Amino acid sequence: MEFWGGDNPPFRTPVFVLTNRPAPTLVKEGGTSFTFVTDGIHSALDQAKAAAGGRNVDIAGGADTVQQYLRARLVDELQLHVLPVLFGAGLRLFDNLGLGAHALEPIRVVDTPGARVGYARHWPSWAWTPHRAPPWPTWRASM
Repeated sequence: MEFWGGDNPPFRTPVFVLTNRPAPTLVKEGGTSFTFVTDGIHSALDQAKAAAGGRNVDIAGGADTVQQYLRARLVDELQLHVLPVLFGAGLRLFDNLGLGAHALEPIRVVDTPGARVGYARHWPSWAWTPHRAPPWPTWRASM
């Protein structure tokens, strides 16, 4: 099984891959290892937190992976990359969350030559109500 980055991937940290195909852990040069997790998002996150030793844990993946973590209320902050490219068909990131409204507190926006990167703190509906709404303008996801 070969991964992007060859023998010396740029991650320099353990990577936990959600999959339904069991595989042995791959250890690469530079401190990167790939552990294949077949028992769900909570297990993957628990293993990543243990490996992080108190540091932040990043969750990368497609819309389905991010939706699973959002539905489980396990995301504190989102980093969204907006590219001036139409990819065609695909999954919408904020569909199928099933938790009511979600507020995103804008933290910062970084413009780069190829993309606009938005950082937002995630506040699902269970964290606020119309009587106790977040004190910032909310972003609507219309993709």
